[in-house]
Amino acid sequence: MANGDNARRVRLRDRYEIAVDEPLPNFDNPPAVAHKVRHVRDDRRDLIGLICDPKMPTRFDLISPLSRIDAPYFMNIRDWGIVDWPPEGRRCPVFIFDRPDGERLLSSLDASFEPMREETIVDQFVHPVYQILRDFRDQDITHRAIRPTNIFRGGSEQGRFTLGECVTAAPAIAQPFIFEPIESCLCMAAGRGPGSLLDDTYAIGVTILTLLTGQVPCQGMSDEEMLEAKLSKGSYAALAQQARITLTVMEALRGLLNDDPQERWTLEDLGMWANGRRGSPIQ
Repeated sequence: MANGDNARRVRLRDRYEIAVDEPLPNFDNPPAVAHKVRHVRDDRRDLIGLICDPKMPTRFDLISPLSRIDAPYFMNIRDWGIVDWPPEGRRCPVFIFDRPDGERLLSSLDASFEPMREETIVDQFVHPVYQILRDFRDQDITHRAIRPTNIFRGGSEQGRFTLGECVTAAPAIAQPFIFEPIESCLCMAAGRGPGSLLDDTYAIGVTILTLLTGQVPCQGMSDEEMLEAKLSKGSYAALAQQARITLTVMEALRGLLNDDPQERWTLEDLGMWANGRRGSPIQ
Protein backbone atom coordinates (compact mmCIF):
# COMPACT_ATOMS: atom_id res chain seq x y z
CA MET A 1 0.00 0.00 0.00
CA ALA A 2 1.06 3.62 -0.24
CA ASN A 3 1.23 6.59 2.11
CA GLY A 4 0.69 10.23 1.23
CA ASP A 5 3.87 12.34 1.40
CA ASN A 6 2.58 15.89 1.03
CA ALA A 7 0.22 17.86 -1.18
CA ARG A 8 2.64 17.79 -4.12
CA ARG A 9 4.14 14.29 -3.86
CA VAL A 10 2.50 10.95 -3.23
CA ARG A 11 4.68 8.00 -2.28
CA LEU A 12 4.16 4.45 -3.45
CA ARG A 13 5.83 1.81 -1.24
CA ASP A 14 8.66 4.23 -0.33
CA ARG A 15 10.04 3.49 -3.78
CA TYR A 16 8.33 6.01 -6.04
CA GLU A 17 7.26 9.63 -5.76
CA ILE A 18 4.28 10.58 -7.94
CA ALA A 19 4.16 14.31 -8.73
CA VAL A 20 0.61 15.54 -8.17
CA ASP A 21 1.43 18.89 -9.79
CA GLU A 22 3.22 17.44 -12.84
CA PRO A 23 0.58 15.89 -15.09
CA LEU A 24 1.68 14.41 -18.43
CA PRO A 25 -1.45 14.75 -20.59
CA ASN A 26 0.38 13.43 -23.67
CA PHE A 27 0.49 10.04 -21.95
CA ASP A 28 -3.06 9.95 -20.58
CA ASN A 29 -5.01 6.83 -21.49
CA PRO A 30 -8.59 7.78 -20.53
CA PRO A 31 -10.02 7.26 -18.07
CA ALA A 32 -6.52 6.99 -16.52
CA VAL A 33 -4.42 10.16 -16.21
CA ALA A 34 -0.62 10.28 -16.38
CA HIS A 35 1.75 11.98 -13.93
CA LYS A 36 5.52 12.18 -13.65
CA VAL A 37 7.12 9.62 -11.34
CA ARG A 38 10.55 9.66 -9.66
CA HIS A 39 12.25 6.48 -8.49
CA VAL A 40 13.55 7.30 -5.03
CA ARG A 41 16.75 5.26 -5.45
CA ASP A 42 17.39 5.77 -9.17
CA ASP A 43 16.87 9.25 -10.63
CA ARG A 44 18.01 8.03 -14.06
CA ARG A 45 14.81 6.08 -14.68
CA ASP A 46 12.24 7.97 -16.74
CA LEU A 47 8.89 6.83 -15.37
CA ILE A 48 5.22 7.76 -15.54
CA GLY A 49 2.30 6.78 -13.36
CA LEU A 50 -1.22 6.22 -14.65
CA ILE A 51 -3.79 7.07 -11.99
CA CYS A 52 -6.94 5.01 -12.51
CA ASP A 53 -10.55 6.06 -12.04
CA PRO A 54 -11.48 4.50 -8.67
CA LYS A 55 -15.10 4.15 -9.80
CA MET A 56 -14.15 1.85 -12.70
CA PRO A 57 -12.70 -1.67 -12.67
CA THR A 58 -9.09 -2.24 -13.66
CA ARG A 59 -7.51 -5.42 -15.02
CA PHE A 60 -5.72 -6.57 -11.88
CA ASP A 61 -6.01 -10.13 -13.19
CA LEU A 62 -3.38 -9.29 -15.85
CA ILE A 63 -0.69 -8.24 -13.38
CA SER A 64 0.62 -11.76 -12.80
CA PRO A 65 0.70 -12.95 -16.45
CA LEU A 66 2.14 -9.64 -17.65
CA SER A 67 4.98 -10.00 -15.13
CA ARG A 68 6.11 -13.00 -17.17
CA ILE A 69 6.27 -10.95 -20.41
CA ASP A 70 9.28 -8.83 -21.31
CA ALA A 71 8.56 -7.60 -24.84
CA PRO A 72 10.72 -4.65 -25.99
CA TYR A 73 7.84 -3.03 -27.88
CA PHE A 74 5.23 -3.13 -25.14
CA MET A 75 4.49 -0.59 -22.38
CA ASN A 76 4.46 -3.13 -19.56
CA ILE A 77 3.87 -2.59 -15.84
CA ARG A 78 6.93 -1.86 -13.68
CA ASP A 79 5.00 -1.60 -10.41
CA TRP A 80 1.57 -0.84 -9.05
CA GLY A 81 -0.31 -0.07 -5.85
CA ILE A 82 -3.04 1.96 -4.19
CA VAL A 83 -2.41 5.57 -3.17
CA ASP A 84 -4.23 8.38 -1.41
CA TRP A 85 -4.71 10.70 -4.39
CA PRO A 86 -5.40 14.35 -3.38
CA PRO A 87 -7.12 15.47 -6.63
CA GLU A 88 -9.76 12.75 -6.14
CA GLY A 89 -9.86 12.98 -2.37
CA ARG A 90 -9.82 9.18 -2.16
CA ARG A 91 -7.66 6.13 -2.73
CA CYS A 92 -6.90 5.25 -6.34
CA PRO A 93 -5.04 2.45 -8.12
CA VAL A 94 -1.83 3.55 -9.83
CA PHE A 95 0.34 1.69 -12.34
CA ILE A 96 3.98 2.62 -12.96
CA PHE A 97 5.45 2.36 -16.48
CA ASP A 98 8.64 3.31 -18.30
CA ARG A 99 7.97 6.49 -20.22
CA PRO A 100 7.60 5.69 -23.96
CA ASP A 101 10.50 6.91 -26.11
CA GLY A 102 8.36 8.74 -28.67
CA GLU A 103 5.12 10.64 -28.99
CA ARG A 104 1.69 9.09 -29.36
CA LEU A 105 1.00 8.07 -32.96
CA LEU A 106 -2.38 9.87 -32.98
CA SER A 107 -3.46 12.38 -30.35
CA SER A 108 -7.13 11.87 -31.23
CA LEU A 109 -9.26 9.85 -33.62
CA ASP A 110 -9.95 13.00 -35.65
CA ALA A 111 -6.27 13.71 -36.28
CA SER A 112 -4.49 12.83 -39.51
CA PHE A 113 -0.89 12.22 -40.54
CA GLU A 114 1.25 11.34 -43.54
CA PRO A 115 0.21 7.90 -44.85
CA MET A 116 2.86 5.23 -44.34
CA ARG A 117 4.40 2.87 -46.87
CA GLU A 118 3.44 -0.78 -46.69
CA GLU A 119 7.00 -1.84 -45.88
CA THR A 120 7.14 0.63 -42.98
CA ILE A 121 3.82 -0.57 -41.58
CA VAL A 122 4.94 -4.21 -41.65
CA ASP A 123 8.34 -3.48 -40.09
CA GLN A 124 7.43 -0.87 -37.49
CA PHE A 125 3.95 -2.04 -36.47
CA VAL A 126 3.02 -5.55 -37.63
CA HIS A 127 6.21 -7.31 -36.58
CA PRO A 128 6.30 -5.78 -33.07
CA VAL A 129 2.57 -6.32 -32.36
CA TYR A 130 2.83 -9.89 -33.64
CA GLN A 131 5.66 -10.60 -31.19
CA ILE A 132 3.72 -9.02 -28.33
CA LEU A 133 0.54 -10.97 -29.01
CA ARG A 134 2.46 -14.23 -29.24
CA ASP A 135 3.50 -13.61 -25.63
CA PHE A 136 -0.10 -12.71 -24.75
CA ARG A 137 -1.32 -15.94 -26.35
CA ASP A 138 1.20 -17.96 -24.34
CA GLN A 139 -0.22 -16.39 -21.15
CA ASP A 140 -3.83 -16.86 -22.35
CA ILE A 141 -4.65 -13.14 -22.14
CA THR A 142 -5.82 -10.45 -24.57
CA HIS A 143 -4.86 -6.81 -25.04
CA ARG A 144 -8.18 -5.26 -26.15
CA ALA A 145 -6.82 -1.72 -26.51
CA ILE A 146 -4.96 -1.80 -29.84
CA ARG A 147 -5.56 1.50 -31.61
CA PRO A 148 -3.40 4.35 -33.00
CA THR A 149 -4.11 6.53 -29.94
CA ASN A 150 -2.51 3.83 -27.78
CA ILE A 151 0.63 3.39 -29.88
CA PHE A 152 3.84 5.39 -29.51
CA ARG A 153 6.43 6.20 -32.14
CA GLY A 154 10.07 5.25 -31.91
CA GLY A 155 10.23 2.11 -29.84
CA SER A 156 13.33 0.71 -28.20
CA GLU A 157 14.77 -0.76 -31.37
CA GLN A 158 15.00 0.36 -35.02
CA GLY A 159 12.26 2.96 -34.62
CA ARG A 160 9.58 0.33 -34.13
CA PHE A 161 6.34 1.40 -32.46
CA THR A 162 5.59 0.71 -28.81
CA LEU A 163 2.15 -0.66 -27.99
CA GLY A 164 0.51 1.06 -25.02
CA GLU A 165 -0.79 -0.47 -21.80
CA CYS A 166 -3.99 -2.45 -21.32
CA VAL A 167 -4.58 -2.67 -17.55
CA THR A 168 -5.89 0.68 -16.32
CA ALA A 169 -9.51 0.08 -17.37
CA ALA A 170 -11.87 -2.81 -18.05
CA PRO A 171 -11.13 -4.67 -21.32
CA ALA A 172 -12.20 -2.70 -24.41
CA ILE A 173 -14.27 -0.25 -22.34
CA ALA A 174 -12.40 2.69 -23.92
CA GLN A 175 -11.92 1.06 -27.33
CA PRO A 176 -13.45 3.23 -30.07
CA PHE A 177 -16.39 1.67 -31.90
CA ILE A 178 -14.56 1.47 -35.20
CA PHE A 179 -11.90 -0.89 -33.79
CA GLU A 180 -14.40 -3.47 -32.52
CA PRO A 181 -15.94 -6.41 -34.45
CA ILE A 182 -19.68 -6.36 -35.10
CA GLU A 183 -20.61 -8.66 -32.22
CA SER A 184 -18.69 -6.45 -29.78
CA CYS A 185 -20.26 -3.30 -31.25
CA LEU A 186 -23.64 -4.70 -30.22
CA CYS A 187 -22.58 -4.79 -26.54
CA MET A 188 -22.39 -2.01 -24.00
CA ALA A 189 -18.76 -0.94 -23.75
CA ALA A 190 -18.53 -2.03 -20.11
CA GLY A 191 -19.74 -5.52 -21.03
CA ARG A 192 -17.42 -6.30 -23.93
CA GLY A 193 -15.15 -8.44 -21.79
CA PRO A 194 -11.64 -9.76 -22.51
CA GLY A 195 -12.80 -11.47 -25.72
CA SER A 196 -10.21 -13.41 -27.70
CA LEU A 197 -7.12 -12.69 -29.77
CA LEU A 198 -9.43 -12.57 -32.80
CA ASP A 199 -10.77 -9.29 -31.40
CA ASP A 200 -7.19 -8.03 -31.21
CA THR A 201 -6.43 -9.12 -34.78
CA TYR A 202 -9.52 -7.21 -35.96
CA ALA A 203 -8.20 -4.09 -34.21
CA ILE A 204 -4.83 -4.68 -35.90
CA GLY A 205 -6.60 -4.69 -39.27
CA VAL A 206 -8.27 -1.33 -38.60
CA THR A 207 -4.97 0.08 -37.37
CA ILE A 208 -3.14 -1.09 -40.52
CA LEU A 209 -5.80 0.63 -42.63
CA THR A 210 -5.38 3.80 -40.55
CA LEU A 211 -1.59 3.81 -41.04
CA LEU A 212 -2.03 3.17 -44.76
CA THR A 213 -4.49 6.03 -45.33
CA GLY A 214 -3.28 8.52 -42.71
CA GLN A 215 -6.59 8.71 -40.86
CA VAL A 216 -9.03 6.56 -38.92
CA PRO A 217 -11.67 5.07 -41.27
CA CYS A 218 -15.26 6.36 -41.38
CA GLN A 219 -14.42 9.90 -40.30
CA GLY A 220 -17.54 11.86 -39.43
CA MET A 221 -19.81 8.82 -39.08
CA SER A 222 -21.75 8.09 -35.90
CA ASP A 223 -21.47 4.73 -34.14
CA GLU A 224 -24.89 3.76 -35.49
CA GLU A 225 -23.88 4.65 -39.06
CA MET A 226 -20.65 2.64 -38.71
CA LEU A 227 -22.54 -0.40 -37.45
CA GLU A 228 -25.09 -0.12 -40.25
CA ALA A 229 -22.28 0.05 -42.82
CA LYS A 230 -20.50 -2.96 -41.32
CA LEU A 231 -23.71 -4.99 -41.30
CA SER A 232 -24.79 -4.09 -44.84
CA LYS A 233 -21.42 -4.08 -46.63
CA GLY A 234 -19.12 -6.12 -44.41
CA SER A 235 -16.31 -4.59 -42.34
CA TYR A 236 -13.69 -4.54 -45.09
CA ALA A 237 -15.87 -2.73 -47.64
CA ALA A 238 -17.34 -0.40 -45.02
CA LEU A 239 -13.94 0.67 -43.69
CA ALA A 240 -11.77 0.60 -46.82
CA GLN A 241 -14.33 2.51 -48.94
CA GLN A 242 -12.42 4.14 -51.84
CA ALA A 243 -8.93 3.74 -50.38
CA ARG A 244 -6.29 2.64 -52.89
CA ILE A 245 -4.99 -0.66 -51.54
CA THR A 246 -2.56 -3.05 -53.19
CA LEU A 247 -3.43 -6.74 -53.51
CA THR A 248 -0.76 -7.58 -50.93
CA VAL A 249 -2.35 -5.44 -48.21
CA MET A 250 -5.86 -6.24 -49.39
CA GLU A 251 -5.17 -9.89 -48.60
CA ALA A 252 -4.27 -9.03 -45.01
CA LEU A 253 -7.13 -6.58 -44.48
CA ARG A 254 -9.78 -8.95 -45.85
CA GLY A 255 -8.48 -11.64 -43.53
CA LEU A 256 -8.14 -9.46 -40.41
CA LEU A 257 -11.47 -7.69 -40.93
CA ASN A 258 -13.47 -10.81 -41.76
CA ASP A 259 -16.77 -10.60 -39.87
CA ASP A 260 -16.91 -14.37 -39.35
CA PRO A 261 -14.59 -15.11 -36.38
CA GLN A 262 -14.06 -18.66 -37.66
CA GLU A 263 -12.66 -17.28 -40.93
CA ARG A 264 -10.86 -14.23 -39.51
CA TRP A 265 -7.08 -14.35 -39.67
CA THR A 266 -5.40 -15.79 -36.61
CA LEU A 267 -2.12 -14.64 -35.15
CA GLU A 268 -0.34 -17.35 -37.16
CA ASP A 269 -1.90 -16.04 -40.40
CA LEU A 270 -0.73 -12.51 -39.58
CA GLY A 271 2.79 -13.72 -38.82
CA MET A 272 3.04 -15.70 -42.04
CA TRP A 273 1.85 -12.71 -44.07
CA ALA A 274 4.28 -10.35 -42.33
CA ASN A 275 7.13 -12.75 -43.10
CA GLY A 276 6.39 -12.85 -46.81
CA ARG A 277 3.79 -15.55 -47.39
CA ARG A 278 1.25 -14.42 -49.94
CA GLY A 279 -2.05 -15.98 -50.94
CA SER A 280 -5.25 -15.07 -52.77
CA PRO A 281 -7.38 -12.27 -51.27
CA ILE A 282 -10.39 -13.53 -49.30
CA GLN A 283 -13.65 -12.60 -50.98
